[in-house]
Amino acid sequence: MADELLEVPAGDLCPYQRTMGLVRERGSFLILRTALAGDPTTYDAFLRIPELTPAAVDERVSSMVRGGVLAEVITPGGATGYRLTEAGMQLVIILRALGDWAEEFGATASDRPV
Repeated sequence: MADELLEVPAGDLCPYQRTMGLVRERGSFLILRTALAGDPTTYDAFLRIPELTPAAVDERVSSMVRGGVLAEVITPGGATGYRLTEAGMQLVIILRALGDWAEEFGATASDRPV
């Protein structure tokens, strides 16, 4: 089984690298969390994330739309909003599991028993 996990398909970027590319940038988790809270989420809601500049919000949201994690939708008021796609919802589940793993095993190397 471990060998199967390490097999990487041929190509420019393996699926793991492509996925991590969507979430590795600072603030990506905040964008996902904000999108999860709204249905749909307006661009202004993303701009209210204090840790992110407007340029960072624009880059992260655009990247997640291109990556199929967020979809642009029209809100009932006629504004552009964003909603997590099915892929985005599944990614949130994976990231929650990753967070659980980090809580249990994410100590720094110097903190871990040998």
